[in-house]
Amino acid sequence: NNDGLVSAGEPGLAGVTVRLLNSAGAVISTTTTDANGNYLFTNLPKGTYVVEVVPPKGYQNGLVPSTGATPDNDVDNDNNGSVVNGSVIRSAPITLTPGAEPSTNTSTGTSTNPTVDFGLVRPVAFSLSKLASTSGSNSIVGSDGLITFTLSVTNNSAFVGGSIVVTDPLPSELNYVVGSGVPAPNGSANNVLTWTVPPLQPGQSFTVKFVTKVKEDANVVAIKNVAQALQTADNVLQVASASATLQPTAILLTAFNATVQTGGGVKVTWRTALESNTFGFTVLRSKTGKRTDAVKVNTDLMLAKSNNGASYEVLDTAGATGNTYWLQETELNGNQIDYGPVKAGVAGAEAPVTQAPVNNGTGSGTSQLPLNSVAGGAPAVIAGGQGAVLE
Repeated sequence: NNDGLVSAGEPGLAGVTVRLLNSAGAVISTTTTDANGNYLFTNLPKGTYVVEVVPPKGYQNGLVPSTGATPDNDVDNDNNGSVVNGSVIRSAPITLTPGAEPSTNTSTGTSTNPTVDFGLVRPVAFSLSKLASTSGSNSIVGSDGLITFTLSVTNNSAFVGGSIVVTDPLPSELNYVVGSGVPAPNGSANNVLTWTVPPLQPGQSFTVKFVTKVKEDANVVAIKNVAQALQTADNVLQVASASATLQPTAILLTAFNATVQTGGGVKVTWRTALESNTFGFTVLRSKTGKRTDAVKVNTDLMLAKSNNGASYEVLDTAGATGNTYWLQETELNGNQIDYGPVKAGVAGAEAPVTQAPVNNGTGSGTSQLPLNSVAGGAPAVIAGGQGAVLE
């Protein structure tokens, strides 16, 4: 686990080249570790030595604890590879003194110091990627819209990876759609999704996909979702993020009315308190009440007047009682957003507008906003922006 100490379950490494250097830095003996990772130099006279190991390909020196820098302290099972010299790892000098080492054979007078250990790690390089796709067009989504996220963890090394935990705490603007995760997350409490990735073969990937829903009261411009993958054994962390654009309400519409005129026709009026990125307006009329049958009342775009809002009116000389009207906003980037509908009625009190977030989840680039309307002089609520008038 790269903590600089021998832990239960951590095996020795066989076949590693180990060299012994004298006080002058010359190599005086070479050996290799046995099947358990042990090595031994024998028949050494009193003196100062340095132990050097050649890490196998793909391995590197691990963490050196505070005790590891001084091999003469006779502390066992800690990494003494405190000096990295190019491609080799060395211990600090250790002085051997007969009768003063951790183990002494009284019959032969031979002393042994088996505490000079080395800890090698084999880091697994892995990557985490994240993509977002929306139910709207051009990666734009509105309230109640859906965003699908795809997470992929890939083992980029030449070794089998260890266990990896992927965590995705969803931002406050999103809710996880229960049952949408493939594979299903291990947990999803409090909108924090987790998956445990099994050991990956070199080049192998683990991919998850899940769906989220934008909350009705979401009012940010961009939704950024950040996930992380943690390889627990080596404490290696990777982070990835993906974003989707939330279509904000482009205008703040405070009134929208269609009033039958005594001299004929219908006067359509509206008032805004805010216009953001608005190029102009078009009034649309339908005699059947269907949006698909609507035609333009003003063939030329009525240009926006002020970012702070303004009042507008259009006289539809061909309009009549019962006709249905929509107000279409054209933004500076060419996007078009529908507001309404309202139904033409006789003159009465101006209907206030209850603004709701734009729903741009249809994929068509056109959104509809439920508004209040005037029908027969009394307010009538449009249900859910579907064009059904409730009197």
